[in-house]
Amino acid sequence: MMTRRKLALAAMGSGAAALAQPAQPEDDLAAARKQAQSNADALAKFELPMSAEPAFVFKA
Repeated sequence: MMTRRKLALAAMGSGAAALAQPAQPEDDLAAARKQAQSNADALAKFELPMSAEPAFVFKA
C-alpha cells in the first residue's frame, strides 16, 4: 500500500534526479519547435469551413 509519505519520498527522489541534469535551452527550443510543427501538421489534416470559424470583434 502506497502511503502519502512514501508517495512524497518517491516524488522527491525523482525530482532530485531531474534537477541533477538540467536541460539545455537549445534542446528545449528545438523540442518546442518540433512539437509545434507536429501539432500544425496534425491540424492541417482537417478541413475547417469558414462557417465554423467564430467571429471575433475586438473592442478597445
